[in-house]
Amino acid sequence: MQLPDFLGIPNATSPANGERIPSDRILRWEESSGVAADFHLILMIGGDGNPAWRMFVRGDQHEAAIPDLSTIPMVEDIVTGEIIWVVYSVTIPGFDFDTLTYNYLNQNLWSAYSYNYFTSQL
Repeated sequence: MQLPDFLGIPNATSPANGERIPSDRILRWEESSGVAADFHLILMIGGDGNPAWRMFVRGDQHEAAIPDLSTIPMVEDIVTGEIIWVVYSVTIPGFDFDTLTYNYLNQNLWSAYSYNYFTSQL
């Protein structure tokens, strides 16, 4: 039996769970079958256990580049070691990615979401 409006669960493809971050610093994932997400929210926790960054990408996009934070004056790059990255897939009724605001972080607006988290080495 298939559930209507079921949102697929993100699964890491590069790096696979537990592997090193690739040299191009791009996280890639796919989703199990289901309704397409409106957007993905990607969170990264550095090797020190502190949040390092978050990024939004369109629902039809399944990759996100890890920024090199050291290119910003007086900012250090993400702390190396075992990092955690999380991909949320989200749907919101009437959503338009071009009008994305931080208001859309309010889970009360989400009609459906799924997420998965992965560990990797940086």
